[in-house]
Amino acid sequence: MDKIYKKILSISLIFVFSMTSFSQALETPIRSYSNSEVVSEFLGELDSKISNYERQRISALVRSWKNLYESRISAKKAEPSIREAQAMKELTKKLDEYTVKYYFDGKYEVNQNYGDYHNYVIQNIKHVIALSDYNRLHILCEKYERDYSITDEQVQKIVDEISMILRKYPRLNPEQLLSHILDGSENLLAVYSINESRLEYDEIPYVTLEEKDVRIKKDFPDVWREILSIIPYEYFHGFDEFMLTSDGEMNNLGYVRNNDSTGSRWSISIDPEDISDKDLFYETIIHEYFHYVTLNETQVSYLDVPNVYTYYDHEVVTNIDSYLNAFSMRFWDLLKYENKFTQDSYLFYMRHNPDFVSRYASTDPAEDICESFTAFVLSEKPVDNSEIGRKISFFYEYPEFVELRQIIRSNIINLAEAEEKAA
Repeated sequence: MDKIYKKILSISLIFVFSMTSFSQALETPIRSYSNSEVVSEFLGELDSKISNYERQRISALVRSWKNLYESRISAKKAEPSIREAQAMKELTKKLDEYTVKYYFDGKYEVNQNYGDYHNYVIQNIKHVIALSDYNRLHILCEKYERDYSITDEQVQKIVDEISMILRKYPRLNPEQLLSHILDGSENLLAVYSINESRLEYDEIPYVTLEEKDVRIKKDFPDVWREILSIIPYEYFHGFDEFMLTSDGEMNNLGYVRNNDSTGSRWSISIDPEDISDKDLFYETIIHEYFHYVTLNETQVSYLDVPNVYTYYDHEVVTNIDSYLNAFSMRFWDLLKYENKFTQDSYLFYMRHNPDFVSRYASTDPAEDICESFTAFVLSEKPVDNSEIGRKISFFYEYPEFVELRQIIRSNIINLAEAEEKAA
């Protein structure tokens, strides 16, 4: 195991707990807040705008929610009860109402337009499969993508049925195609296996480009080499797949995803139509890479039951000593509840915009830590004590991140100098 790989693994293992100290950590009291502290936290920028009467309304709603929240925490129950969820919904509804009043003069249309669902991968195999199977795949993927009320058991049934349909067509390489069907909101151009930093093309018949396409041998591997010129391959040991996908210019430039149930194997996808904007390209690579750092198998569990001591979402439960848990507990301890139930994410952002380096960062703690890490890498060390400054300073507490920052910044400078000489 080489030196840098050991360093990558140590990213998640800086805090080494004995069984005794781990048990003690779990007995650490959950942070408590006064009613006025919670009111100010939820109001955000509204704190200086609303009337005394409106503050009293918010305070009463906070008190109702806080009593239920504290009872749940005392009972060490992770999931909010129906009553607690309803209390938070009523609170966020009133917060949204005041946000619309003071930021939009009372005129605002809630944004619930998620766009038309269109699965490019299914579209590509339309002429190969039966029409009934094509229509059924669309229905299944729509439910998988849009229905947030379905249980894990229902999700598994959807995956099993999609797999069963695909197995009827062996020439489509059904096992490989399944994951791309489920993530197929973009046009899949090419898939490569990563073998010791080298790429090996994995053609998916009727879906990806044919291997004879000139981009397969030169253009797309050049994108991979450019990624490695920013973040060295030694930091990508958990990745075994590189994809080229596209949703048109200036949309989604890239993403990462885990390829197994534990978060140990990963894919990275890039849209080749969007890489001409180098600043955006660098930001995307850094942001997406940090999802891997914070969501790999040494940081989170994809199988554990949520608990009251660590941050969790619908996919993962963070380890108590993980980066994402430390970040969430410090910066999202209360906001995560407001964020979950707010009527419109933009209204939440408007109330709390001084706390985030970008609007996208206000999506949830997982996106906030990645956006903040990107700012940590690309900007100078903060000298102020703002919330954004504290978030960026968070990463200076970890020597491994300070070292990675230096590597990335040096590489970007070298790339810029090389471009200048070539111009």
